[in-house]
Amino acid sequence: MTANTPHAAAWLAIAVARNRDGDCAKSLFDWINPIRHASMRESAEYYRTEPYVVAADIAGVPQHLGRGGWTWYTGAAATANGFGA
Repeated sequence: MTANTPHAAAWLAIAVARNRDGDCAKSLFDWINPIRHASMRESAEYYRTEPYVVAADIAGVPQHLGRGGWTWYTGAAATANGFGA
């Protein structure tokens, strides 16, 4: 995925889960889960945001693909937390 809208992805994951596609829902959740982007030192240095905050933006341009941005700015965390629970 190269989109940069984790908030929308959280709502999409909820919709997919309600349609009983658990594998796809889990994949979406993993995509926005910050710890998945920063579980090792190398990936954390590349992601460049806090590993405990859902980023409002995940870069989709080739030279920055996957880097987080706009942390502490989004409602995505609450939505993702509700879905993950």
